[in-house]
Amino acid sequence: MEDYSFIRLEPTLQLARYTRNSPVATIVNNWFIRLETDKTYFQISNTKNGIAFDGNYTVFVVDCSGNELLEITEKVAIFEFIDNQGLPQIAFEITNIRTDFYMQEVSLRFRHSAVLSNVFYSNPILITNYQREFNTFFEYRSYKDFYGTAYNKVNKYQAISLHCYFDVNNAEESSKEYTSTDGIRVTSNVIATDLEKYIFEKGIDNFTYRRLNKLLTNSVIYVNGNRMTNKLINQSDERIGDTNRFSQEFEIAVNYNEQKEYEYQLFEPLELISFIPSGNYTAQIPVYPNKTFSNIFSLPFGSNGAIINNKTFNNKFSDVFGA
Repeated sequence: MEDYSFIRLEPTLQLARYTRNSPVATIVNNWFIRLETDKTYFQISNTKNGIAFDGNYTVFVVDCSGNELLEITEKVAIFEFIDNQGLPQIAFEITNIRTDFYMQEVSLRFRHSAVLSNVFYSNPILITNYQREFNTFFEYRSYKDFYGTAYNKVNKYQAISLHCYFDVNNAEESSKEYTSTDGIRVTSNVIATDLEKYIFEKGIDNFTYRRLNKLLTNSVIYVNGNRMTNKLINQSDERIGDTNRFSQEFEIAVNYNEQKEYEYQLFEPLELISFIPSGNYTAQIPVYPNKTFSNIFSLPFGSNGAIINNKTFNNKFSDVFGA
C-alpha cells in the first residue's frame, strides 16, 4: 500500500528527504507541512519493510544533516501494531513540542533505544508558530482503509496542519425545475450549501499535494474543527519558475452544525478528580483552592505528587506558580 503519511518514516535520512521534486527544480522548499508548537498531531506509519520498537524508543528533532537539535521523546506516544500485510507499524501522537524552529527545515528521528541501528527519519517539515494564521488543521479517518489486524485494528483520527488558509465563503444552490401543463415554469425550494475556499499562498510541492488529495477523499474529515461533507481531487498547476512549488487552491462543502475538537488518542489527558472547597470566592489577593489531579505522567517530586500553593499534581506538565 502507498504511504500517504504526512510524516512519512524511512530508514535513512536520504530516503526520508526524497519527496519527488522535479529534477530541474533548483529552488526547493519544504514549507507546507507544519507542526505548531502547542498543538497535538497524530499520524500512522505505512513503512515498506515495517517499523518496530517494542516500547523502547527515543525521538529527536534533527536538522537536514541529521544533527540532533531537541529530544522530544516524552512528547511522543506510540502505539505498535501489525498491519494488513503482516508488517509491524506504529501510530504516533506528538503533543506540545514548545520549541519554535521558525523557518528551519527539520526532520523527526525515531530510534530504538537499545538497538541503535533501528532508526527512522521523517520527511522535512517545519515546527513553528510563525505565520500560523496561514495554517489549516485537518483531522481525518477512513472507514474503507483501516490499519492492522482484527485484533490490532487502528482507526484513529489522523491530524496535521498544512500551510494553507481559509479565504472566503461561497455558496452552492441546487433545485429542481419543471413546467406545468399550462406552460408555467416552476422551481422547487432552493437548497443552499456552504462552501469554503482555501489557498496555499506559497504554493504546494508534489509530496504534500499527493497526500492532500488522499486526505480530501477520507470517510470523515474535519477542517479547522468543522465537518467537511464532500470529497475532492485537486488538479495540479505549472511549477513556479525554478522552484518545486505550484499554485493550489480548493473549495470544500462544510456543515457548521457538526464540529469537533481534538482529543488525545494515545496520551491520557489530565483529569480533575477533586476540588476543595467548592463555591464562589472573591478576594483582593487571588485564592487558589486545593486541587488534585491524576494522570499517567508523574512528577519527579514523588509518587504522591508535588504540592505547590495548595495544589496537588500528578503530572509532569503542571504549572509551577512558586513556593
